[in-house]
Amino acid sequence: MARTLAGVRLEMRPRDVIAVLGDPPRRDVAAGSGLPMWIYGPIGLEWGAQGNDAPLYSILVVPPFAGRTAEGLGLGDDRDAVRRLYGAYQIITQSASSMLVIDDVGTSILAHLDTGGRITDIELFAGDPRR
Repeated sequence: MARTLAGVRLEMRPRDVIAVLGDPPRRDVAAGSGLPMWIYGPIGLEWGAQGNDAPLYSILVVPPFAGRTAEGLGLGDDRDAVRRLYGAYQIITQSASSMLVIDDVGTSILAHLDTGGRITDIELFAGDPRR
């Protein structure tokens, strides 16, 4: 599974992300983890630790993001697209509203779905977000 989304790669360092996306328009703290988060409109980047050189832990995309994962998954796709594109990996259906895919090296994709079964956001993680 590819480790890139929205032009950045998991485990990049802050200076490398700034070189690609520029300075973040908004800095915040991620709900739940309390870790630093940079927000570029529909793209959220969560850092793996506090500090100036922490690795990029997750990449979140929400509407109106129009891009796709390297495998081709995009916002608005359905759960069948997840199965078709990621069927070679372990797919865990957590609930009617989310699907989690984990590859053999620990990269994960979490897709949330609306009541019609369409993807509303995609988050790419370095590791298993359940741990």
